[in-house]
Amino acid sequence: MMTKPWHKFYDYNVPYTIRYPRNPAHKIFQMTAGIHPDKVCTRFYGTDLTYWQIREQVLRMANALAAKGVKKADRVGIHLPNCPQFIVSYLAVMHLGGIVVNMNPLYTPAELHFIIENTGMDTLITFDMFLDNVRKAVTGTELKRVVVTKITDYINGLGVSTAKSLDLEEGWLHFSELIENCKDTRPPRIPIAPDDPAMIQFTGGTTGFPKGALLTHGNLVAATFQAGMWAAPGVYSPHTMPQQERSVLAVLPLFHVYGNIYAMNWAFFSCATQILVPRFDIDEILDTITKSGHIAFFPAVPTMITAIVNHPKAASLDLGKYLGLLSSGGAPMPLELIERVIDLGIIFNEG
Repeated sequence: MMTKPWHKFYDYNVPYTIRYPRNPAHKIFQMTAGIHPDKVCTRFYGTDLTYWQIREQVLRMANALAAKGVKKADRVGIHLPNCPQFIVSYLAVMHLGGIVVNMNPLYTPAELHFIIENTGMDTLITFDMFLDNVRKAVTGTELKRVVVTKITDYINGLGVSTAKSLDLEEGWLHFSELIENCKDTRPPRIPIAPDDPAMIQFTGGTTGFPKGALLTHGNLVAATFQAGMWAAPGVYSPHTMPQQERSVLAVLPLFHVYGNIYAMNWAFFSCATQILVPRFDIDEILDTITKSGHIAFFPAVPTMITAIVNHPKAASLDLGKYLGLLSSGGAPMPLELIERVIDLGIIFNEG
């Protein structure tokens, strides 16, 4: 193979080229769920769900949405922070051949309305904390379905909400009730090709309203395989660490393409547990890192890393013992910050 100038920056375990499977994006999750069903898939404020439990919820949600009329190529907005409901929604839509539209929960009603109209969205999956914004955003749209969850519904001991307790609009659907009322766990038999659209990812909107980029199943599979090869916790390869010890700190927003690929889909590819954190709070993050025992992979951005390593407790916490690989992306890492990370004993890569 012809050597390219950029190959010299590849780690020794990163191949120059990859043969990608011609599978839909969600097949990566399904394979891991089938091979390691009892491995913890999500950890959310002390509540664990295995890959098999998530698989069951995904298929029940997919079949419930299909029964409500969601079909292949329909645009389904996911307006959620990092939580198990995001993962269930994302995979359910993929199984139906639908197109996920990632939406920042902090979007204004005007931004939400624009994206609903711009994408021709049929269904919106949202949550309790921003229902006032959603009510304003959906007014005057042709949206057919709104599905609502409460974030704490997936935390043991806090109870599960209902459509009545959330005071949902007439015709709106409740997330947990949809799953509970559908017992069908057969995978939908919908042909999906690598070139089929899978996700619309919107830009940051720094020059006006956000702009949507269409990604195919093939795009997501390729990006996930690249992430799996490049971000390889373990001494020499991603396969040296036993599956039961693989985990990722998922604080990057899953509605952003970086978090979507490098946290969520990387976890599916690597048979890793996702430690889900809905927002970046420095004290909560440090507490999560130290209480988790050991985190195999932590994808982050320089602003997060700066806050962590400059925290007064950072030096005394021996962070290098708790983090297997810290990976930075989204912006360049200043040399001083890289040196600070190395001084703390943290294994680091960038790109």
